[in-house]
Amino acid sequence: MDKIIAAAVLAFALWLGGQASAQSASNAEPGQFATGLTAHGCDGPARQTPPCRFDLTGPITRAQAEAFERFLARRTHLQGFDFEVTGTAGSVDAAMTFGTRLRERGAAVIAHGNCGTACVLVLAGGVHRSAREARVTVDHPYPDAAIELGEHRAERYIERINNPIATYLERMGIQGSLLAAMLAVPAGESRELSAAELRGFGLVGRAY
Repeated sequence: MDKIIAAAVLAFALWLGGQASAQSASNAEPGQFATGLTAHGCDGPARQTPPCRFDLTGPITRAQAEAFERFLARRTHLQGFDFEVTGTAGSVDAAMTFGTRLRERGAAVIAHGNCGTACVLVLAGGVHRSAREARVTVDHPYPDAAIELGEHRAERYIERINNPIATYLERMGIQGSLLAAMLAVPAGESRELSAAELRGFGLVGRAY
């Protein structure tokens, strides 16, 4: 009789533990591994249900890009995930790092809200790009090293260093006229891209 009671108690304890684990999993918060950068369900295969998704919001920073690279380095199997981005400002260099890693992993990039130049460079990295829910704008793509130079010297600097940006956009299959459109915007201003321009530059749809 004692054995029957003990077995019943053990079975109940195991069931209770399973329920607690399930409840804990259902209440688990998504993993934020850098300020403004969050992973959802990315510890398993990217195409599981629900699939792996990243959210990048706010100014795009070098710290975010480095954290993202470390995250991917520990998950070599992670491919074909969604990457959602929102932001009007940030580091051009960091944005190109994001875009490069996203292309390597076959990620789809979805822009939301206000999407400025750094966000546009991230968007360019997707194997599939969507901006249906975004207001996309461009301005001068100042690299990190130009920011502290002042307006006049920064203008001269961008003329010398725009080739890496052009090279990046070419690798991503983006029309070279996008960089020209960025550089044509007066300093301190921005310009919204129309739906036709987004298609023409290759910023929406599948990358080729």
